[in-house]
Amino acid sequence: MKKGIVDRLVSQYGTRDPFLMAQSTGRILLTVPLSDFRGFYQRIHRCHIIYIAEGLTEFERSFVCAHELGHSFLHSEANAAFIDSRTHLVKAKYEHEADRFAIDLIMPDERFSEFMYMPVHDIAESLGISDELANYRLDQIQMKFRDQ
Repeated sequence: MKKGIVDRLVSQYGTRDPFLMAQSTGRILLTVPLSDFRGFYQRIHRCHIIYIAEGLTEFERSFVCAHELGHSFLHSEANAAFIDSRTHLVKAKYEHEADRFAIDLIMPDERFSEFMYMPVHDIAESLGISDELANYRLDQIQMKFRDQ
């Protein structure tokens, strides 16, 4: 997943707030009781619906909304039921891309650079994200500073 997609959307809609971006793009946001998921995305006809579980922290809600927004921009044609029942590889790839979309959206370079000198595990723990995702974002920041 290219960070450029997120940068283009932020420029186009003038926000990094996933809730405002969802609203600006006509996505329907629903907060619902979910037991096994923190959220999911569904496209029915031309309606893009993002479901977010009740009881999440503010950061979790923001991340889940951004993650599902990622699915809506990157994978809107994917049939999740088919993917779940047929292959784990494509599902894992889509989840990985949506996670990267989410962290790129809600954690701009300037904000994430505050964590630059912390160990990856500490970054992940303080933000409530996976070590892999923290490492991905940290690598982006370090590359940006090397290129300057």
